[in-house]
Amino acid sequence: MRGSWWREGVFYQIYPRSFQDANGDGIGDLAGITRRLDHLNDGTPASLGIDAIWISPFYRSPMADFGYDVSDYRDVDPTFGTLADFDRLLEEAHRRGIRVLVDLVPNHTSDQHPWFVESRSSRDNPKRNWYVWADPRRGGPPNNWRAVFGAAEKRSAWTLDRATGQYYLHHFLPQQPDLNWWNEDVRRAMDDVMRFWLDRGVDGFRIDVAHSLVKDQQLRNNPRLFAKRRPRHNWELEEVHDIHRRWRRVLDEYDDRMAVGEVSSRKLSNLVRYYGNDDELQMPFNFNFLRQPWSAERFRGVVEEWERLLPPHAWPDYTLSNHDRSRAASRYGPQRARVAALMLLTLRGTPFIYYGEEIGMTDVAIPPDRVPARPGYRWLRTRSASTSQRSATTRARCSRSTGGSSSFVVARARSAPERTAPSRRRAVCSPTCARATAGE
Repeated sequence: MRGSWWREGVFYQIYPRSFQDANGDGIGDLAGITRRLDHLNDGTPASLGIDAIWISPFYRSPMADFGYDVSDYRDVDPTFGTLADFDRLLEEAHRRGIRVLVDLVPNHTSDQHPWFVESRSSRDNPKRNWYVWADPRRGGPPNNWRAVFGAAEKRSAWTLDRATGQYYLHHFLPQQPDLNWWNEDVRRAMDDVMRFWLDRGVDGFRIDVAHSLVKDQQLRNNPRLFAKRRPRHNWELEEVHDIHRRWRRVLDEYDDRMAVGEVSSRKLSNLVRYYGNDDELQMPFNFNFLRQPWSAERFRGVVEEWERLLPPHAWPDYTLSNHDRSRAASRYGPQRARVAALMLLTLRGTPFIYYGEEIGMTDVAIPPDRVPARPGYRWLRTRSASTSQRSATTRARCSRSTGGSSSFVVARARSAPERTAPSRRRAVCSPTCARATAGE
């Protein structure tokens, strides 16, 4: 039925750098994802039965923020392959009945994007107003806004460009300047980016920082006291809904496309507003669910409040992990992974599974500049094939390390009727653990 696939399907997030390396350079890529599509859905009960994948950014990027600093929205970074590789991935996914969402990053670009290179070249450049620039105030930043990256150190969201004598705004890294969403040229440019990918055949978008696009034009200071109770001037301004309605109109130009927004609103009464009157994004992520401790009462409380608030046209979604959050198996314990999957897959709403949850993957110890929740997928090596060359595999198994901790891998096997949990759809996570060895 038209418009129902995203309500009925199971979504699976892939962080491409860590999923599967197809060319042996040690970094996951688009060809690797294509190689593993049968693991996700080959049309038989032996695969996971995934209906849609969301692929984290693979655009050209200096990788200051692992792809969330985009220098070209219309090309693939050579780290991950080529546009031809993406087109093949899309074709092969659709052949298996798998829809594909790409990650749109509209709040900011890389400082190496041609738009920003032009913008910072001079105060009178035509693209100067594509970004947020302001004069110093009392010899320092224009206001007291803080960057998300470095919030604990109270780092300013402003960086001085000495060549032009003005500050530019960046709510994340200094290498990620914020676009000026009051500028109609910026809005049209991002519309065109969306159409570029929709024309190629993608089924929709996951939209990064969807609630933070519009900032106060007067650049007023945020309140210093009771900041969580009083509105801030750089997050969740009312005008952001105009942009979401605009994006919905772009999506509706195409057949049966959708978008889900990253909206980190802690109040469900505010989050529900992002559905609009069935004229904004189809779904905002409900992160309040994954913020809960391991407590049936707490999970139930979020679900019941959410169901009370949702208007008739709205459809809920739930997730327990993503690339920015500690994995559920680490937060709640590997022994609870099956129960967590049962809960996620049987709630009314669309479940989003993070790659590796189906085998109970946990966070790993990594260098300070990396994210613990983004380790490489644990494909099991065999005697006859390497990780990057082996054919797609389909059964989740568990092997014990010599230290006694659980190490989950995906092994070569096709005779695996087990699943983690029953569901109104095919359940997809963490089958019964069995001992696996490199010789299997």
